[in-house]
Amino acid sequence: MPIRVALLGTQSMGRAHSHAFRTVASFFKLEAPPEMAVLCGTDPERTKAAAARFGWREWSTDWKEVVARKDIDLVDVATPGDTHAEISLAALAARKHVICEKPLANNAADAKKMWEAAKKAGTVNLCAFNYRRVPAIAHARAMIERGTSAGSTISARSTSRIGSSIPTFRSCGGCERSGRARAPTAISTPTSPISRAI
Repeated sequence: MPIRVALLGTQSMGRAHSHAFRTVASFFKLEAPPEMAVLCGTDPERTKAAAARFGWREWSTDWKEVVARKDIDLVDVATPGDTHAEISLAALAARKHVICEKPLANNAADAKKMWEAAKKAGTVNLCAFNYRRVPAIAHARAMIERGTSAGSTISARSTSRIGSSIPTFRSCGGCERSGRARAPTAISTPTSPISRAI
């Protein structure tokens, strides 16, 4: 039986999640493939066009109505970050499975409310840390958990696909003082306790 999905958000992450739902069965054997039931956005014309373009059966501009629908099993929250807690809490109260894009919440208090609601709902819930299952990241994490050293981390940099940059973090372990040049090692991006819990 398919999982009937409502995706909230039509911009960058909404497009990425639409593509993922449309193609996931090409990569993985699924017991319950996603059914792209409804796309929800704020602008009627843009939402209708996005639903047609990405293969959603229906579209809506009323997220509260969508979250309350009995024919929706999973709510994917890909809206601006300041809306994640409110939408996720409503979906959890309606006993929906929830995928919430990053950031999970704007503060720890809201994240804790979400975690508690997820436990109470008894549904499957997660924060979309999409790289946590990449083999290189999983290997680096396993090495860290085993206590195996991969060497010193020299630097790490991450840039989003839409152009905003996250600052570079440096930890050299003496490289800058000694002037030695060393190749960077893999760094792990462990999942947060909240992500593991929901």
